[in-house]
Amino acid sequence: MGKKILVAAAIVAVGAIIAVPIFSRLYTNLFFKLHRYQFAIEPPFYYGTRDFIKQASVFRYTWSLESKDPEELEITIPDYIGDYPVRQLGDGVNFPFFIDVKGRDFVPVTGVRLDENRSVAWYMKGDCELYYLDFTLNIGPTIEVIFPDPGIISGRSWGKKQIYCPRVYVNCDPDNLWYYSENGKLYDKKGKLVDFLYWDWVDPIAAPAA
Repeated sequence: MGKKILVAAAIVAVGAIIAVPIFSRLYTNLFFKLHRYQFAIEPPFYYGTRDFIKQASVFRYTWSLESKDPEELEITIPDYIGDYPVRQLGDGVNFPFFIDVKGRDFVPVTGVRLDENRSVAWYMKGDCELYYLDFTLNIGPTIEVIFPDPGIISGRSWGKKQIYCPRVYVNCDPDNLWYYSENGKLYDKKGKLVDFLYWDWVDPIAAPAA
């Protein structure tokens, strides 16, 4: 009887040794299928589509300082990209949604962020100017999850330093089941404020350019 138990235990152990890496590989393959994006740029949007689950995410809106068109200050997130519904803005901490300010006449500072006081004062050293850029952000009924990064700002690092802080006034489609907007600010259905830099945000330390 004892021998049979030992044999059975050995068989189970060998089976586990064989099965664990197989299931691990299957899980990994499934995970990557679920999360693998096909990235594309369709100005002014940078987005990704996931064929396995047939949905899309928008990661970035690019705005040029040379733009004189006021309509470009209005961002309307598309409900669909091709046949795929846009379900997300951003995707976690590694791919947040943000507004990217570009300019031909300056080298943009990448990775410039607000500090713990939500201020750019740490960067406002020497000859520097702070500008607010006010956008209207229109969110449709298909958006289910939003990962904003209000800490990302843009700037010029040579010559006279310039910092550009995109602020948003949000309109959310009333048919959206996950979010709603009120007075230009976005809330989830539990009433929690989504963490954008809103239209009434003012740097608590640094003064704007005259």
